Amino acid sequence: MLRISQVEPLAENINNISFKVLGLWQTHKKFITHEKAPRHLSYGFEKSEFNTLVKMVSNDLNPATILFELERIGAVAVVDEKLTLVVKSYMPRGDVKGGFSLLSKDIEDLVELVSENIVEQPLVGNLHLRTDYDRIREDVFEELKVWLIKEGHALHEKAREKFSKFDQDVNPDPKYRGRYLKVILSSFGAVKKVEGEDE
Repeated sequence: MLRISQVEPLAENINNISFKVLGLWQTHKKFITHEKAPRHLSYGFEKSEFNTLVKMVSNDLNPATILFELERIGAVAVVDEKLTLVVKSYMPRGDVKGGFSLLSKDIEDLVELVSENIVEQPLVGNLHLRTDYDRIREDVFEELKVWLIKEGHALHEKAREKFSKFDQDVNPDPKYRGRYLKVILSSFGAVKKVEGEDE
């Protein structure tokens, strides 16, 4: 298996739990409003709403550790003495270690899914799509960057809502005794300036 870089087990565990906490905060009925917006949560004590949220995902790490990580990546803020979610998805801007860790996972999973499609040719293949235009007018540069980010967030929000229904950490079924699946949806988009222009 291709491994671009090795991530320290503790750091990887913190990342995985943090991602799940962000997802659960946006999908579980305990933590969203009637309009399906993330609620502001109490924090900083044993039975706080944030501690309850983290412990629904995992008991492996202290909720304070996860809170520190979410603050470090700019995902949360304190408003009126409550914890507020300020991002919908994790984007590792300025986070070299986190960013290349995510890249490593993306490359590893992409190579695996493409290999499966080409070599094993399963009846239902893996999703692998690309949309590419190379003569877009330059005056929409910022507009398209904003559109990609907005639509990407919307897609992942929809995916989290769907996947979390079947996740044993998020919505456990006490009667379930089977094996587990890992579902991955990763996306990237870029708007790049190219050489050449029309006279």
